[in-house]
Amino acid sequence: VIRGHLIDQPDSSFFRIETLCHNIFQFKIDEITSVRQEVLQTRKNKSFTPKETGYSNITDFGLLIATGYNEKNAIFSIISTHNYTFSKGLAAGAGSGLEFFEQLTVPLYASFTWQINAQKLSPFTTIRAGYSFAVGDPEYMWDYSIDATGGFMWAAGLGTKIWLSYRNALVISLLYRYQGIHSIRTREWTGETTELLKKYNRLELRFGFQF
Repeated sequence: VIRGHLIDQPDSSFFRIETLCHNIFQFKIDEITSVRQEVLQTRKNKSFTPKETGYSNITDFGLLIATGYNEKNAIFSIISTHNYTFSKGLAAGAGSGLEFFEQLTVPLYASFTWQINAQKLSPFTTIRAGYSFAVGDPEYMWDYSIDATGGFMWAAGLGTKIWLSYRNALVISLLYRYQGIHSIRTREWTGETTELLKKYNRLELRFGFQF
């Protein structure tokens, strides 16, 4: 089999073909079994098929942007999610990380994602829900001590994956985020306690990497 393109035929009893290496071959008509036309596969038109099933990890960081009870209106967050992708772009997973509201918290959550297609740019929708554990207390208030425990969290939104290879991609997403934090405030002089629930409603702008 010789692949190339036909060039001028000075004699109808011969076939002349030039290969991609610029070699020219000439054959008699009766020496040729068949001639077929094919689309030349180049880097530009070659199809890109990212990994569609199996295990993957997405580690990303972002800002949780909005107003809240504290003065820190842009809050840093880093999380790592372990996923298993089934057929038709559906994935389930679990993850954890570090986030700072008025105190440091450790979220533990389950996530569900639907990737709309398997192309170079793959948009997706995702939701995650779980519980954030407070591992630190808010700043000291005069005459009060505060013991924070954590609370329910969830997030939902849209994003896209920019595939770099078969299994690696840049991940960008924008989500709505809710976080509740329970705490007990104790007045030091009297021992009087009050249960508090602070609610945070944020926009999450996240950037990360899938591998």
